[in-house]
Amino acid sequence: GVVGDGGPDSALAGGIAQVLPVDTVQVPPQSSCLSAAGGLQRAGVVALAVAGSPDLAASCVAAVQTLAWQPPGGVLVAPSAVYAGLGSSPVAAGESNVRSVLGFPWPTADQAGAQRFRSSVPGATSYRALVTFAAVELAVDVARAGGAVDPGALGKGTWRNDLFDYAGLVNAGAHVVESTGGGWSPAP
Repeated sequence: GVVGDGGPDSALAGGIAQVLPVDTVQVPPQSSCLSAAGGLQRAGVVALAVAGSPDLAASCVAAVQTLAWQPPGGVLVAPSAVYAGLGSSPVAAGESNVRSVLGFPWPTADQAGAQRFRSSVPGATSYRALVTFAAVELAVDVARAGGAVDPGALGKGTWRNDLFDYAGLVNAGAHVVESTGGGWSPAP
């Protein structure tokens, strides 16, 4: 089941629908997810995806808890919910089955790129900061290869280091993460 609000993250619903049959429920912006989640639970959906804002994602995670519903496939939220801090919020603390997909490692992870980031930017543990750090490195790599930062060159090259792995515009380094109540870690 997918709950959406028609905002910038609504493309997630279309992506899921391309590979799986889905029941989709649209809710108005700034609305609670409780009624939508309850309807999807009664419909017997096996997983819940939130194709909406970070606020809607938090509302849906809270609704799943209120309903005492544990969809076997878990709850999938858009990466914007990760940026907004959903993984460390109190609403996600009791819910270990919340997942997202990130293009980079979590800043506090044991992976080499995350360790190098922390070494280069002491005290920074924000995912946004890590993404910005990686974007600057990617732009420098593209500029070095072509003499300038050219978006066309980005789409034609292969760009890899310990933080990113792009084949053209496809992020081969994307991975599923799970909320740990204090951040995000690789999902099993």
